[in-house]
Amino acid sequence: MSISIYGLARAIVLAAVACLVVAPEGLGHGGIVKPPQRPERSGPGGGYTGPTDGSPPITSPADSGPTTGGGKPKPGKVPVTGGGRGPTTPGGGPSLGGPRTAKTGVGGKKRRAESGATWLAWWRANRDAFFAEGRSNGDALTGREGMLTGVGRIEDGGVDAGALLEAQSKILFGLRGVLGDADAEVVDSAVIAIARSVDPRFCGPLQRDLSDALRSDVRSVRQSAVLALGLLATDDAATTLRALLEGGARARELCGGNDVTDVDRGLAAMSLGMLSDRASVPAFVERLAALAGPKPIGRELAAGLILGAGAFTSEREAMAMSLGTLLDEARLPRELRALLPVSLGRLGSAAAPFVPRLLALGNDRDADLAARQSAWIALGRLCTVEDREVVAALCDCATNATDADLRHAALIALGEVTASAATALDERVIETFVRAIERPKSRDDVAWAALGAAQCIRARPVTAPERIALGSRLTTQLEQASDPEATAMFALALGLARAADAVPSLTALVRDADVAIVRACAAEGLGLIGDATAADAVREQLAREFDDEAGASQALALGALGDRRATALLLARVANADSARTLVASALALGRLRDPAAVDPLLELARDAAKPGVARGFAAIALGLIGERSPVRWNARFCVGANVNLSFDVQTEVMDIL
Repeated sequence: MSISIYGLARAIVLAAVACLVVAPEGLGHGGIVKPPQRPERSGPGGGYTGPTDGSPPITSPADSGPTTGGGKPKPGKVPVTGGGRGPTTPGGGPSLGGPRTAKTGVGGKKRRAESGATWLAWWRANRDAFFAEGRSNGDALTGREGMLTGVGRIEDGGVDAGALLEAQSKILFGLRGVLGDADAEVVDSAVIAIARSVDPRFCGPLQRDLSDALRSDVRSVRQSAVLALGLLATDDAATTLRALLEGGARARELCGGNDVTDVDRGLAAMSLGMLSDRASVPAFVERLAALAGPKPIGRELAAGLILGAGAFTSEREAMAMSLGTLLDEARLPRELRALLPVSLGRLGSAAAPFVPRLLALGNDRDADLAARQSAWIALGRLCTVEDREVVAALCDCATNATDADLRHAALIALGEVTASAATALDERVIETFVRAIERPKSRDDVAWAALGAAQCIRARPVTAPERIALGSRLTTQLEQASDPEATAMFALALGLARAADAVPSLTALVRDADVAIVRACAAEGLGLIGDATAADAVREQLAREFDDEAGASQALALGALGDRRATALLLARVANADSARTLVASALALGRLRDPAAVDPLLELARDAAKPGVARGFAAIALGLIGERSPVRWNARFCVGANVNLSFDVQTEVMDIL
């Protein structure tokens, strides 16, 4: 009977989607209506650099509310977008991160010769991949027959295929219905949400919508359309993106007569990488080769080309060769050369021939520090423990390098390289981690060593000597930590290490810790371990949580634990929110839980013109998160393995979209 119900539901949805093909303007709204002219986005190309990874907006650390329990929460300011793409959230808390200066402690100042990136920035960029590992079992994916990929235990809100297909249809129709909204915050969020959630087989009717968005007078809407073309792969996507990449009169025509900046062209290059259209490869390779030519190329366009090359899933050998030949190109600006190893690292085995060159770059004391750091990052993604020369070099750098960023990159890379080893590790690897944790060159080294060690032992059995040696030290450090940031970091590291014996300690921190960052990291740690028995404590804390950042992390953990009993709680918080920040955090938390039951209330919020644009935009974002086609966010390919010390508008723009 369930099969016939599913078949009927699927037929209904397919028929409904087919109706879009004959609707001349789409749901009667006449396509996208150009919003009223607004000031262009701040910064080069209109890009806003505040991170937006899923937690509530905060205008400054002072506005984020209290970090200790007990007492009345400080009121937060109404979220501000600063002219960026839809709702944006400046960095701050474990559910945020973002490039920030190294601290002497919570709230401390950067010390001379210390790192410019924090472990939170690394975690924010890379965590999607780790949380997705818990969804690798097809039986756990409630959305395996549709586009929704939420995880849920049947007794706690699991749904059948018919309900998932109904939710899919609602997201498609509902978000299309707001594309003609006068508020650009809503439109650009809806464009990305549609692109990330709609099944590409149904994207034909959306071609007109994307073309209309591309002609918008608001740059953020145009840029959302550029990225959506690569995500949805409409029939004309490759042709349109190549024209945008070339620039000139045709590109301006496609963009409604608006100027096409280097940022716009760089985003087109990245979108072509996501599209991975084989017919576009020759033109793309030619553009990459031109980076070494005599004619200057805009910095953001060049960065988009390099990042786009690393996103290709086809013709990877051609992309790797094009990037690798630029490693020694002296005419290429320093930051662009530092970006090359990052994209090579994302090309996997296709970039293997360049491992010796990357190793030489990492060891070259006369080379640019950012390029050396990127080389270690790439080697961590390309190599295994069998590459003994690489392992030895990483140990040496992690122990002896005078630059903190080099040590930190080497510690993370060492964890990645040794993560999949089936055999016992060399004692030097264990000693490198132990020394950095217990006798570090800098206090900041401890966090990076702990996170590297956690990756090293993550997949090892509980009886493995490496797990015993490193896991026991992480546990001891958590017990002895007196600084809230250190406590938070070790709690997260134990979660990353899948230390099942740490569940009681992390559960107690979720319930009892006075500092929000500790409650947040402990919750995410429990989500990474995946012990469903911890869900009750996390959900109960979420019910009384007053810190939006901690609440967002707790919701993320509940999503990872497959507990949708929090959906009703979060919907109530949305309905009764007394501040925009609480509303935003709750809407995003619903997105992270990926519960189809939240679709209708979020659509109602997105359509409510009486609500602030930022709240409506976040409702659209949450719908996109619910409908995400992949277990990881669409932009993870540009986040995972990033050098967070490098700053390009095109990279920040894509990484910061929720």
